[in-house]
Amino acid sequence: MSLTAQEQQDISDKELVQFADAYTEVQVLNQQSQQKMMSILQEEGLEIERFNEIQQAKMDPNKKSDATDVEKKKHENITTK
Repeated sequence: MSLTAQEQQDISDKELVQFADAYTEVQVLNQQSQQKMMSILQEEGLEIERFNEIQQAKMDPNKKSDATDVEKKKHENITTK
């Protein structure tokens, strides 16, 4: 006999429906979150590409940010919201 890394599991129709419903709900929440983020970016007056550049520089200690003080404040406001 050999052991496999994955065991076969029986999944009921009910569990499959629950998973599909949860997946759909997560997709809807993701879309709503993206729309909210876009609204916040517009309110603050920062383009998504610029926000991403500043975010990447903030997350990478080897990357120096060229963001202005105004852009840094906008970025902070956006991430807080």
